[in-house]
Amino acid sequence: QQHNSAVNYYPFPKVKPNKKPSEKDFSRQTRSISEENYRNYNEVDHSRGRSKSLNQHNRRSKNTSKKLWGINDVKGKVLEMSCDQNGCRLLQQVLSDGGIAAAQFFFNEVRNDLCKLLIDPFGNYLFQMILSKVKRRDQKEIVHIVGPNMYQASISLFGTRSIQKIIEISIDSKERSVIKSALKGSILNLSTNANGNHVVQRILQCFGSN
Repeated sequence: QQHNSAVNYYPFPKVKPNKKPSEKDFSRQTRSISEENYRNYNEVDHSRGRSKSLNQHNRRSKNTSKKLWGINDVKGKVLEMSCDQNGCRLLQQVLSDGGIAAAQFFFNEVRNDLCKLLIDPFGNYLFQMILSKVKRRDQKEIVHIVGPNMYQASISLFGTRSIQKIIEISIDSKERSVIKSALKGSILNLSTNANGNHVVQRILQCFGSN
């Protein structure tokens, strides 16, 4: 939609002749103008660069704050919504309310995009939440899926958080073996990297002398 570039000049508050406008009159008029401008602004789509479905979700979320969202409402949209700040928050709420069934649903939705999700500025929070709520067999599968990309994720500003979470839940020898193989020969580089050094510290904390 196109905006009118002309400057809008608003009239002063209407008052009786020879009467100076009071602060109360002026504040009332100003508040009315501000509310009108805000309504007009919200009628315009300012979220350029986002897909139509995500824009629709954001518009709906403003007017349905009391609605209880479920997995059926986000089916097929999880990856897209997880990369948006408001969308990711809503997904975390759905996951929190849905329990194990929701965790399994979310895992199936993003199974093929886990490596993209774990390094996203917003998606990494959903990744960590999924990882902490799915069953143990799914946690093991996630470790194996992420394994080949573990080093690159470790030196990522947002990926390092996800990798540290993976290290925390890796309690058996097979999972730890995947992590060791993925990071073998890279410990020195990780130790001197601003993000990677946190991964090394978490390994020492969780794996100990092993």
